[in-house]
Amino acid sequence: MQNEFLKRLISTLILVPIVLGSFYLGGSYFILLIIFIVILALYEWDKIIQLQILEPLYFIRSMIVIPIIFLTMYYKENLFLLLFLIIGFIFTLIISKKERNLIFPSLGYILILCPALSIVMLRLSAYFEYTFIVGFFSVVWLSDIGGYIFGNIFRGPRLIPSISPNKTFSGAIGSILLPLAVLLTLHFFFQFNYLILLLLLVIFVSLLAQLGDLSESLFKRRFGVKNSGNLIPGHGGILDRIDSFIYTIPFFSIIYFTFDLGRLWN
Repeated sequence: MQNEFLKRLISTLILVPIVLGSFYLGGSYFILLIIFIVILALYEWDKIIQLQILEPLYFIRSMIVIPIIFLTMYYKENLFLLLFLIIGFIFTLIISKKERNLIFPSLGYILILCPALSIVMLRLSAYFEYTFIVGFFSVVWLSDIGGYIFGNIFRGPRLIPSISPNKTFSGAIGSILLPLAVLLTLHFFFQFNYLILLLLLVIFVSLLAQLGDLSESLFKRRFGVKNSGNLIPGHGGILDRIDSFIYTIPFFSIIYFTFDLGRLWN
């Protein structure tokens, strides 16, 4: 456990500055990171569902995300963006028919691309505030850390062994308790407005992060895969690292564009 935890810790200490730094700098640093993550995630997804990933058709489908994300970030040309999205889904449907797999290729495309476009639109927003992004990512990462630590220390009954044999109820509780504890500690110093709403928001984001993790575990279990890859020591592949953001990023985007989040702590 100590060796595995050390690997995860080192990977996290490397990845966190890269991710938060790209959001702070914006521009090409941010967009290239998102494109890199999306293309690798699609590649890993295709491997999980056992597609013939080296064929040109699959490569072209993955590369279409480049103009999609660039158009979203820089040009705001909705017509061209829609065109490339349609082209991407046409390629995905062709792959689905070719593989006689009508669900999983399209599902992966949606689950990976929707959070990517949501986070790009967040960064692009005229009301973008770096504090919001740091707070959001911190909640998701603390949820992941809390689940890992509590699950390994307290163990106990399995949460849903048919989907993820390593997930425990203690880990699920720890995923909620750690970000809540950090929020309450910060509240002691900064006195946030609407603390109850912030607590509820943290709980819901943590639950969605766990749901994303369980969703990926369900797909991996369905195809007999342990990890989506081995790119990140202690974590596995890109998908294993970003699964907590599948649902949390779209949810946070909706909240961000619907409400004035700054009022919660200013």
